[in-house]
Amino acid sequence: MTRVMNKQKKIDAYNFPYTFNPYTGCPYCCHYCYTIKSALWSARLKNWGIKPNIAKPKLGVVQKLQRDLQDLKNIQTRYKEVQIGNFFDPYPPIEPKLKITRQCLDVFRQYPDWKVHLETKSPLILNDMDIIKQMPRFEAEITITTLTHDKQFEPNAPSTKERFNLIKELNNNGIFTRVMIMPILEGYTDVRAIIQKATRYGAKSWKSKELHYFTIKDLKTRYNIK
Repeated sequence: MTRVMNKQKKIDAYNFPYTFNPYTGCPYCCHYCYTIKSALWSARLKNWGIKPNIAKPKLGVVQKLQRDLQDLKNIQTRYKEVQIGNFFDPYPPIEPKLKITRQCLDVFRQYPDWKVHLETKSPLILNDMDIIKQMPRFEAEITITTLTHDKQFEPNAPSTKERFNLIKELNNNGIFTRVMIMPILEGYTDVRAIIQKATRYGAKSWKSKELHYFTIKDLKTRYNIK
């Protein structure tokens, strides 16, 4: 059986036992994206005939997720934790039409003992609040990289302003929300200022990660960023 939930080989403070990505590829085209730069994923996307800037749902993903969760129903509760969107944002612009992530969340809703941790940059998550509010162990993580240079580093992603407003809306709906400051871009990412603002908007926690696969000099030169 082909699984759609992948078991993590290494578990630390930032990782969950399982990961899950409803889509392959991401149209946000963030210049620093470690997923596209990763040789492993670049090869997979090429072999699958998928362009990295196009989001495509995995074949039969909803049905496979249902089977995975049924197969794992007897594992210990401490392992029933999944991270959604660790490679590709689960809310690409095509999601309102396809509703793949929404269908997957509805599957998880039927397994309330699972902790679901979803990472995104997109306000489209608000479309699924009716389902999310029925998930007792759901939490959201919103990525914010820079306060002022988002369109230079993340040309197709929702703006930083939209993401702060999203944190506020999630908080207003009673959803535990963490701000992910990733990656830290030297000279552009003000970690303290992001934490302070995200806290004012309702974020309950934060974490950060460094830049990988690139250097800030590489990015500035390649994309003519001042």
